[in-house]
Amino acid sequence: MLDVIGRALSGALSWSLAMTPAQPTAAEPPAATTEPAPDLEQAKTLYGEGKAKFDTYDYAGAIELWTRAYARLPDVSEAGTIRNNLAYNISTAQILAYEQDGDIVRLKRAKQLLEGYLDGLGSTGEEGLEQEIERVRARVAELETQIEAAERPRETPPPAKPAPSTDDRGSRKLAPLTIAGIALASTGVALSSGAFVGLALGRRADRRLDDQVDDERMGMSTEADRRALVQDGVTANRLAIGTAAAAGTLVLVGTILAIVGATRQRKRSRATAWWRP
Repeated sequence: MLDVIGRALSGALSWSLAMTPAQPTAAEPPAATTEPAPDLEQAKTLYGEGKAKFDTYDYAGAIELWTRAYARLPDVSEAGTIRNNLAYNISTAQILAYEQDGDIVRLKRAKQLLEGYLDGLGSTGEEGLEQEIERVRARVAELETQIEAAERPRETPPPAKPAPSTDDRGSRKLAPLTIAGIALASTGVALSSGAFVGLALGRRADRRLDDQVDDERMGMSTEADRRALVQDGVTANRLAIGTAAAAGTLVLVGTILAIVGATRQRKRSRATAWWRP
């Protein structure tokens, strides 16, 4: 790469020497030496500044300066080699600049410059350029492939499934009121069994009390025994009534809480669905 970059400078020097008139013979009077053309001197200066940019990886700066140097070259046939080599250098800088900023236009310009460089090589009529021509053609083909790949639309992966929001996760769980209502109602149902136990004990006490009355008539039991049985019946009835009342209250309150919790949960789910993007 650097060998080719040096071609422009060496070509410019050789071209400037070629443009300098030859020294007159001794038989002729000495003539004034012609100074190099100002445009050529400016082109050489711009080339040197651009090479410094290139060497310090400022490829965009090198492109700008070398393009200005290209424009300063005189439009004469002797400058053709210099112009062609400078175009190659600009193409190389465009490729390296693309690696820095990813601007696809740089690759397209580099390809066009290399194609012009190939045309310039073919017009020189020099021998032994076959290998250089094949090398540059291969580079042009690589650039074409690279440009096609860069312009090919990339397949976008399917969007990831959004994670459920806090509201979504919450809507899938039972509301606290619903949980509390179910717990109270379940407790009430379990407590209702105590009412059935109390009823059973009360009936048993009633049957024993009826038997006790018969025994008293026959003198087989005392008043104290009858009172004890009555107390057992009262206790059983109180157990049945108390547990039934407590069970009913728990079931009623639990049912109300469960209904309120479920209603709020449905409203929250609807609001979440409405505002979900």
